[in-house]
Amino acid sequence: MPQPVPNSPGHTAILAAVGRALDADAPDSILNDHMARDLAGAAGEAIIAGLKSQTTPEGVASFGTVFALRGRLVEDEVARAAGEGIDQYVDLGAGLDSFAYRRGQTTAATRVFEVDRPGAQAWKEARLADLGIATPANTIYVPVDFEEDSLADRLSKAGFDANSRAVVSWIAVIQYIGAKAIDATLGFVSTLPAGTRLVMTYVVPPATLTDLEQQGLKWTMSQAEARGEPFLTMLTPDEVEALLRRHGFAEVEHFAPADLLARFIPGRKVQLPRIERMVIATS
Repeated sequence: MPQPVPNSPGHTAILAAVGRALDADAPDSILNDHMARDLAGAAGEAIIAGLKSQTTPEGVASFGTVFALRGRLVEDEVARAAGEGIDQYVDLGAGLDSFAYRRGQTTAATRVFEVDRPGAQAWKEARLADLGIATPANTIYVPVDFEEDSLADRLSKAGFDANSRAVVSWIAVIQYIGAKAIDATLGFVSTLPAGTRLVMTYVVPPATLTDLEQQGLKWTMSQAEARGEPFLTMLTPDEVEALLRRHGFAEVEHFAPADLLARFIPGRKVQLPRIERMVIATS
C-alpha cells in the first residue's frame, strides 16, 4: 500500500531552495536556479518574507549567495566532468535540487542519481507533478536512509555502474549524521574508479569562528534541532583532510567562502559567514 506523502521535504531542503531563489532574483545571479522558488512553495515564500522583514538587504543577499556558491561549484564540476566523459552524477541528499531539470542540454548524456530519504523524494515528486514538470529520462530517484541502508546496494539496484567514474555531491549532509555513516559513505565513494570526484560541504566547530559567527551557528543548530534535524558532526579543515586521505583520496582541494567568491564573483563586496566550507576530493 502506498505511503502517504509527507507535508514537507524537510526544513533544510526548503531553506536551501530559498537561498537559491534569492540568488536567482538578483541581476547578477551566480546560479540562476529559476525553479527554486516554485519548488520551495508556500513554506519557502514564508521564509523569504521573514528574511526580508527581519534582515537588511545586504543580509538577504548574503544568504542567497551562500547557497548559490555551493551549488555553482557542484554544477560546474559535473559539467566539466561530462566534458571528460564522466557520465554518472550521484547527488547525495538531493533535497529540492533542480540541476537535472535546468541543465539537461549541458549534461543530457549524464545519468543523475538523486539520493535522499524516501519521504523527501515523495514530496519532491508530488511537487514537480503539481508544477507540471516531468522527471527527465536521465534522472533516477534512489531512496536511502544514510544511517541504515547500504548506499552501494541502493545505487546498484537503481542501475549505477560502480565500475565507471562518477561525480558525487554531498552537500549539507554530514553535519546531520554520525561517524559510522560518514565512514560508510566515504568508503563506498573511495571504491569507485580512479578519477571519481567528491564535492562536499562540512560545518566547522564553533571554536574556529568569531563571536558573531558562533551566534549564527548556534541559532542555525537550534533551528535544525527543533525540527528534528540536530547537528551531529562538525570538523576542522585538518580533520576533513585526514578523513579523506584515510579513505584513499589522492587530491583534496579546500574552499573557504572567500575562495568561492574569488572564483565565481571576484570583486563583489559581500560578507559571508565562515560556518561552512567545501572540498573537492579526487580518488
